[in-house]
Amino acid sequence: MPNLLFYINGRRVEIGQPDPTTLLVDWLRSDEIGLTGTKLSCGEGGCGACTVMLSRWDPIKKKVDETAINSCLRPLASIDGAMITTTEGIGSTRDKLDPVQFRLAAFNGSQCGYCSPGFVMNMFTFLRNNPKPVQQEIEDLFDGHICRCTGFRPILEGMRSFAVDFKKNDKYHTNHRCRPGIEVEQHLGPQPSLTFPDELKSYKPSLHEWTGRGYEWFAPATLAEAQGIKATHGGNSRNVKLVVGNTSIGIYKAPEYDPHVLIDIAQLTELLGFSTDDAGVNIGAAESLSNVVDELQKLIATKPKGKTKGFVAFRKHLLDVANLQVRNIGSIGGNVMMTRAQAETAQPFPSDVYMVLATLGASITIASREGNTTYPIMELPAPSHLPGDAIAQTIHLPYSN
Repeated sequence: MPNLLFYINGRRVEIGQPDPTTLLVDWLRSDEIGLTGTKLSCGEGGCGACTVMLSRWDPIKKKVDETAINSCLRPLASIDGAMITTTEGIGSTRDKLDPVQFRLAAFNGSQCGYCSPGFVMNMFTFLRNNPKPVQQEIEDLFDGHICRCTGFRPILEGMRSFAVDFKKNDKYHTNHRCRPGIEVEQHLGPQPSLTFPDELKSYKPSLHEWTGRGYEWFAPATLAEAQGIKATHGGNSRNVKLVVGNTSIGIYKAPEYDPHVLIDIAQLTELLGFSTDDAGVNIGAAESLSNVVDELQKLIATKPKGKTKGFVAFRKHLLDVANLQVRNIGSIGGNVMMTRAQAETAQPFPSDVYMVLATLGASITIASREGNTTYPIMELPAPSHLPGDAIAQTIHLPYSN
């Protein structure tokens, strides 16, 4: 079987048989790796202390996608072919600080420091994608972070200083208080560790199967492979889990919910992408909620207003779901299917995403080798009534006034 291959702060890492249950944050903080800048606090994707940057090559767009994620939710096995950057990879007082690190300190935004690396990595990732932000964009960025010390104001002031419409405070520039040794902000440009490796640009995923401690991790390269694995390893039983963002572990925990067969479908091209037709937009079920937000904004800007009022309402609501880091990796299809899977259990998942989709008349297509079937969202059967190889493929959101 192929090894797990990824890069961490510019260093190549290859692991022969990764434990399917090891989370990225635990691997980073292990004695062997020692990247303890990334902190573990809530373990549920809610506090942001564990935020790191995940980078992947997009072969269609021919560019690197960089995303802020919670490493406490991310299985180590799921970062095959990716690059991870932690706070140690962008700068330090031993070398030179990145401007984000510097300004957090210069604006007195760090006290105990436990939350600081997460704030830094979220802002750092945002600036990589948005080099000329406005203050409102920055204020909207930190709904996935908790700080117990500062009251947030000095953190926000430091981050807002990157905005093109930020009015500089003369008092700060003439008499700011910093830690000793931090006197002048110097930006060296991209660190060598931030150069995306050519090896990963040409990386071709193939079927992976890793086992450990009674758990199995599968990384199929095609939808057909995923369907075959699912059907032969338990089908729709609660021992099988399709993994995209893995955000469900923040809600449903072992031992009550502890599937031992994990199938990574996050990179399957058949489950990704957006397309429009005369009736509305088709959304790949593995697309993240953040990507859905961005796509809806494009449609709102280009389609007649009489067609997109439902899109406006849905987009506005999605921005209130969970937080940025969870939206960055949690999939729309996963949200819908978890709602149906848990509906008949003692712990139902009360998804308002599902409710809004139903209100707008959305439908979902379930892919099976027996033939694809499209259901209105409210008529989607429970997984136990679907074929054993069934996987949600697309969601159709109709135009609405």
